[in-house]
Amino acid sequence: MADEAQAEGKGGGGLKLILIALIVVVLGAGGFIGFLLMSGGDDAQPAAVAPAAPPPPAAGNPNAGAPGIMVEMDSFIVNLRDREGKRYLKAKINFEVPSEAVKTEFTTRKAQIRDVILILLSAKSFAEISRLEGKLQLKEELMARVNQVLSSGRVSNVFFTEFVVQ
Repeated sequence: MADEAQAEGKGGGGLKLILIALIVVVLGAGGFIGFLLMSGGDDAQPAAVAPAAPPPPAAGNPNAGAPGIMVEMDSFIVNLRDREGKRYLKAKINFEVPSEAVKTEFTTRKAQIRDVILILLSAKSFAEISRLEGKLQLKEELMARVNQVLSSGRVSNVFFTEFVVQ
């Protein structure tokens, strides 16, 4: 009878070891998967995923999706509308236009365009442009104001290449 109790004890111990090893493996695998999911940046994509192809051009417009012509402006430095008057904005802005004709008109009217941009920028407060939503709204307003000056075409996009508030 003592031999039976001893045999059961050994068998139970082996089963416990297997159970503990299984739990450790499951917890380790779960921790590893959790780590991969939590640290998942841009490089955590599965290898089988192919990069997205650019959308096809719109019907009737063979240049749709192709970048337009860039018009680079000199830097703008303005005082922001602020109670203390101590905040400055330095911005460098590029405008995308669809054709050389629009670029030529843009260049011809550069003084008028700089004027409307300076007035718009200096009317902004730090609170309005410090957040992403404010910058996106400012892009829309810049595009609308510049398009009011142009007569032969329209600006299709606005890019901030420098945007510093001090």
